[in-house]
Amino acid sequence: MNNIVFYFSGTGNSLKVAKDISKQLENCEIVSMAKVPDLKKQYDSIGFVYPTYFWGLPIKVIEFIENINLEYNKKAYFYAIATYGGSAGNAIYQLYDYKG
Repeated sequence: MNNIVFYFSGTGNSLKVAKDISKQLENCEIVSMAKVPDLKKQYDSIGFVYPTYFWGLPIKVIEFIENINLEYNKKAYFYAIATYGGSAGNAIYQLYDYKG
């Protein structure tokens, strides 16, 4: 199985969650959302871990999602985890607006 977790973290909380997830999965890469990768490899699962900013997605996550090419991974299992202090707001559902 090939798995990948993309993360964006301002304080380190989302990176910690991404690392915890990767420990539970076989053959899992952890990749920062700082740079959009060229995904020509097929993955069984693709995760996105990021903090909630003002009840929504951080701009950096929006830019990443809009620019990532998932053409080779249409059959992958996708999931998202939004870390937050008080409320997750709309941070998960907003992903549908950018890659529906």
